[in-house]
Amino acid sequence: MLGDLFEDKVALVTGAGAAKDPATARDFVGEGAAVVLTGPGQDAIHRAADQLPSQEAPSSRPKGSVRT
Repeated sequence: MLGDLFEDKVALVTGAGAAKDPATARDFVGEGAAVVLTGPGQDAIHRAADQLPSQEAPSSRPKGSVRT
């Protein structure tokens, strides 16, 4: 894929540790997004992250806000 559809965006992928193949996260990375993986089990999250292509740190913070 390797596009820029999600360049300068952050994708939050929930339940990432439950999947054996982090295809959704990989697709976001392939389209230029920075990816945050969440879910139960820290070890499973690390295994999923290890299967993703390397990401460079974003040059600027994404625009937006978080409300609770």
